[in-house]
Amino acid sequence: MGNFSDWYNWDLHIHTPETELNDNFQDENGHRENKEDVWKRYCKEINGYNADVLGITDYFSVNNYFKLKENRKKWGLRDDIVLMPNMELRVNDITSKKRAKGSGDSSFVNLHIIFDPNIDREYLDKFLRKLTVTDIDDKEINFKEDRDKIFINQEIKYLISTKDVIKALENVFGKNFSDKCLIMLPNTQDGIVLESGNGSQNGINFAKRYVSLLQARTNKAQEDIEYLRKKDNSYGKIFSVVTGSDAHRLDDLENFSNRSRTWIKADKTFNGLK
Repeated sequence: MGNFSDWYNWDLHIHTPETELNDNFQDENGHRENKEDVWKRYCKEINGYNADVLGITDYFSVNNYFKLKENRKKWGLRDDIVLMPNMELRVNDITSKKRAKGSGDSSFVNLHIIFDPNIDREYLDKFLRKLTVTDIDDKEINFKEDRDKIFINQEIKYLISTKDVIKALENVFGKNFSDKCLIMLPNTQDGIVLESGNGSQNGINFAKRYVSLLQARTNKAQEDIEYLRKKDNSYGKIFSVVTGSDAHRLDDLENFSNRSRTWIKADKTFNGLK
C-alpha cells in the first residue's frame, strides 16, 4: 500500500473493446472480429500507457470492467494497474453545449458514476435494474434486462433523469451512497458548460448537491482548471478537476497529451480518490 507522498497517474474515463457505443478498437492486424486478439492488443497498449489507475467506462454497464478484471492475467494486463468501474449515464433533464452547430452530436449530458471497486457486482446490477423507463407499449423496462430494447443502432433510445439516478442510488446504497461512489460531470461538450450561458438551474442544483468531480476538456485542461478553481465560476462551488482520455480507439491514447494527464497524490484506492 502506498502513502500520501506518492503521485500516481489516473485516467478515470477510458473505454475498452466491446464498449456499448463507438467501439473502434482493433487487433494488431487492424481487425475487430476476434475479440480475444483485440483485448490482448488493448492490454499491451495499456501497459505502455503508463497510467496507474483506470476508470473503465461504459454506457449503463460494468460488463467490460468485470471482463477485464477477470481476464487481465490471460490478456497480459500489468498487475499493478488499478481498475475502477465508471458507469456513463446519459440523462434527459440537463442540457449541454453541442460540440458544433449542425454536427449532430447529442445535446444531452453524460454523467459518470465511479464506483468503489470493492462493491459486489450484484449491487451494481441491482442499480441498473432500478433504472427504469417506459417503452412505446407503456411497459416498464430497465437497463439490465432490457438493453436490446434501449440500445439500437448505436443509439440510446430511452433516457433517464438525474432524479432517476439519485433515486436508484439511494434505493441500492442508501442516503449515504456517496460512501460507495463519486459522481463526475464533464465541463465540456456533453457536460453542462455553464460558463457558456446554456446551463439550466436544475443543472446547477444537481452539480452543487451531488457532483464531486468535474472532468476538464482534454485539449484545454489548464484553461478549465483555472476557471473552475475560481470562487465566482458559474457553478458557485469549487470542484476537484480531473481529465480523461475518453478513448474509444487506441489512437486516442497516443493522442492524449502528457500535459493533460491527471496526477493525484493519494493511494491507488477509491478512498484515496475520495
